[in-house]
Amino acid sequence: MKAFTKGAYYIGKMVRSKGYRELLDLLSKYQSKLVGLEVDLYGSGEDSDEVCESAKRLSLAANVHPGRDQAQSHRSLVP
Repeated sequence: MKAFTKGAYYIGKMVRSKGYRELLDLLSKYQSKLVGLEVDLYGSGEDSDEVCESAKRLSLAANVHPGRDQAQSHRSLVP
C-alpha cells in the first residue's frame, strides 16, 4: 500500500449517513477550483460499490480503498 497522497483523505464506513454522496457531489461541483487535489477514501460498507462508481462516473481524482477490520489490524500488532 502506498502512503497518503498530497491531498485529503476521508475515513469512515461507506454508508449514506456518513456523507460520501455529499462529499463526491461537492468535489464534482468545485472540481475546477480543486485542480491537483487528490482524495483518498477509505472504508467499506453497504454503499461501497456506489461510491466507487460515482467517483469514476464524475471523473474525480479520488482513490477508493477498502476499509480494514480493526480487530485484524490489532491482532497483527500483538505478538
